[in-house]
Amino acid sequence: MDLATVDAVIGDTLVKAGRNEDCDQEFRQALVITQKLIVEDPKDTTHKRHLIDVLMRLATALYDVGKRDQSRQATVQALQVLRPMVDGPEPAIPEIEQYCELLLTTPFKDLRAPTLRVNMPSS
Repeated sequence: MDLATVDAVIGDTLVKAGRNEDCDQEFRQALVITQKLIVEDPKDTTHKRHLIDVLMRLATALYDVGKRDQSRQATVQALQVLRPMVDGPEPAIPEIEQYCELLLTTPFKDLRAPTLRVNMPSS
């Protein structure tokens, strides 16, 4: 388990304990570490998936404590990382699932963009 994952798990634990204000720092630390890993190896989709996952967790926690602007920023950032991954010639199922989950669960209706179609890989 890497440090980014540990920070994300601590953030999740703080959320479950009802300490959403405190989880912000842990999620942000996970983001910093993961962003550095992506810079080192931009083709590694595992790090990008982790980044998106942490951004989604952070967005939810921020929204729950009333930090709507910051929550929206985290959501937009997740979409900016995710969209090119699902628009590629052969998008992977995990990215499609993350994209759909984000569009379905975001509280920001204008970001749901249900008319955007993802090209599904043929089986």
